[in-house]
Amino acid sequence: MRMQFWVLLFALVSILIFSCQSVDLGSHIFLMRGDRAEDGIMVICDKGKSYGECVAGSYLIPQNYNAHFDSTGRYREYVRKYAANKNYVLAATFLIGTKKNRYWIVEKKQNLEVRVLGPFEEDAFSKEKQRRNIDLQLQPAW
Repeated sequence: MRMQFWVLLFALVSILIFSCQSVDLGSHIFLMRGDRAEDGIMVICDKGKSYGECVAGSYLIPQNYNAHFDSTGRYREYVRKYAANKNYVLAATFLIGTKKNRYWIVEKKQNLEVRVLGPFEEDAFSKEKQRRNIDLQLQPAW
């Protein structure tokens, strides 16, 4: 009985660790990916790490749970593309209902502080990137 407990516990922990992947974008910002593209979110990893992976954090993009899911629990918005350097994180999110992209710039600060700019339309995003001299290209998050 005791052996079955440990095998079951190991299986559950393995599923949790490997079903949710995180990408460290610096300054405690992580891209969290799950089993599907729609799981993609960016978080401030302030709630916990395990084996170098962020396992819980505070929503950054989309800005909160209600932006990520609608009232029935269906996906509303998710991170589709991203890029990062030591000063900035860029994100493109996809709004499922309207089939539109929105763009974000996250300015990294110190001690878990960030400044989120956006959402932008694509032209305004490009202009803001140019104004801030951000030379990053978005890549697929999935």
